[in-house]
Amino acid sequence: MSNNIVNSNWLEQRQKVLTATDCLFVLKEFNEKLTSRLDGVNTWNRTRFQLYMEKSLSSEQYIDYQEQYKKLYPQKAKIMQEGKDREAEIAEFARADLGFELEPNGENVIFLDEYKIGATPDYYAELVDPVLLYDAATNKPQGIEVTGDYEVVNLGKGILECKLTGEFNDDKKFQYEFQVQQQLLCTGLKWACIAIGIKEEKEIDSPIIKRHYHFIKANEKFQQAIIEGSNNFWKWFNDIKSGNEKLPEWDRHNERDAILFNIVREDIEKLAEEYLEAQEAWKHWEYVKDILKGRMQTILGNSTNSLEIEQDSGQKIKINQIYTKETFYTDKDKESAIKKAESSLEKAKEIEIGSIKTAPKLYRFNVEII
Repeated sequence: MSNNIVNSNWLEQRQKVLTATDCLFVLKEFNEKLTSRLDGVNTWNRTRFQLYMEKSLSSEQYIDYQEQYKKLYPQKAKIMQEGKDREAEIAEFARADLGFELEPNGENVIFLDEYKIGATPDYYAELVDPVLLYDAATNKPQGIEVTGDYEVVNLGKGILECKLTGEFNDDKKFQYEFQVQQQLLCTGLKWACIAIGIKEEKEIDSPIIKRHYHFIKANEKFQQAIIEGSNNFWKWFNDIKSGNEKLPEWDRHNERDAILFNIVREDIEKLAEEYLEAQEAWKHWEYVKDILKGRMQTILGNSTNSLEIEQDSGQKIKINQIYTKETFYTDKDKESAIKKAESSLEKAKEIEIGSIKTAPKLYRFNVEII
């Protein structure tokens, strides 16, 4: 296997390889042995159309695609950017907690040319203070957890991968492990530590209150699965380019698919026509939504608790009707009002009948997709 390091911007290199971020989706879609195993694993709402397009766009189109996504979905973009921005903070925790000497990888892309796989590890790590690591692993200081085979640090240089999350569970551990296996495959290194900073709250810039360090060793079986998935993807990709395979349909409910579908189109008249159609459709469905909402309110009544409905497709929706302080002004019988409050959501328990002055709303009604 030949590894070579390219010092250039990652955006200019992404077309040439499958990245560690692509890894889980490729394994799920292009390695039949793992499809069922990965059925319930989060692959970040990716689609075949999306991955094909990302590898086909010009650099200018790709930058336009990223900028459009940030503009249209600023909160999602901020969450992704925060994970990148706080890598150094998490790395500093790892240095202090475990005694690592760290070397940042920066924008260096490590290619495994023969399989068209690439990776950008966050840091390279070597253990210089064993006391700190073994103390953290065995004495379990408050707010620090060490799992996996931490003895792998004796194999020399490894990788430190930094992750920021609101929670760390088995599914996320599984996702992170496969990503890191691709990094180990590309670098030829034998071990990695996944440093997870767990935030106090989901809000941006919420402080990290727990650190979880998970150690893994290079796994030949997993890495072979990554190679097979990559080979299958690039064959599929090239078959589409040559006309031997049909490009998959874009998903109209996937925001990235929608941006990618339209970013390569230049038929301005058709685009304007579709825009007007979408605008009219939006007005229509807003009108229909209000009618449906009113009908559900009528059928369910004012004192309905949270109600879950599962559709034939498996999609679930939850209907909430929440009593508020203002509700009870309309009830002459306070005892009746209190009974209704007890049957509604937990917010009703906080109500103080005596503080009610006005009644602008009878209840709050909303429908959420779950």
